Amino acid sequence: MGLSAQDIAFIIALCGVMTLNVFLLGAVTVALPTIRRDLNFQESNLYWPINVNFLSFGGLLLFWGRLGDIFGGCFMFIVGSLWFAIWSLAMAFVSSSDFFIIDMALLGIGLAANTPAAIGLCSSYFPQGENRNKAFSALGIGSPVGFILGLIASHSNQHYDKGLDWGGTVLSTTGLGLLTFGLL
Repeated sequence: MGLSAQDIAFIIALCGVMTLNVFLLGAVTVALPTIRRDLNFQESNLYWPINVNFLSFGGLLLFWGRLGDIFGGCFMFIVGSLWFAIWSLAMAFVSSSDFFIIDMALLGIGLAANTPAAIGLCSSYFPQGENRNKAFSALGIGSPVGFILGLIASHSNQHYDKGLDWGGTVLSTTGLGLLTFGLL
């Protein structure tokens, strides 16, 4: 039995959010020299944005997963995705290194909320069998593809000396997140 159009749309929505979750981390990793210059980062604090994102994500993953069990995966997926979209948009208005680090930590909270919810939704939506295996395979591909796309997108902005277009980066990430949210 193959996947229906609704099944494919569901998988694309989940994978889209998983891709966006990691896209930003890939982009920030490559753009650290530009971020350092634009936000006047000290050398010792330069890797805090990525590290604090992983800390908040890893530290809250089980907590948000349990809340997803209590309140429902769909609700937590929407809450996490909206939280991520809000703080992605807020990143466009960050003016100092301290606020950038705080914003990255808050983004990690959204990642921790929608990641276990996406996995739970995939489990509950598809019965055991070939379609569930396909869905989990696609979900597993979303994160590495997002990171690679983030690396490529951020690296493509390194050829000129005008800096990174933070507004365009954040708005495009937020727009794709809202588009994926709209598919649900």
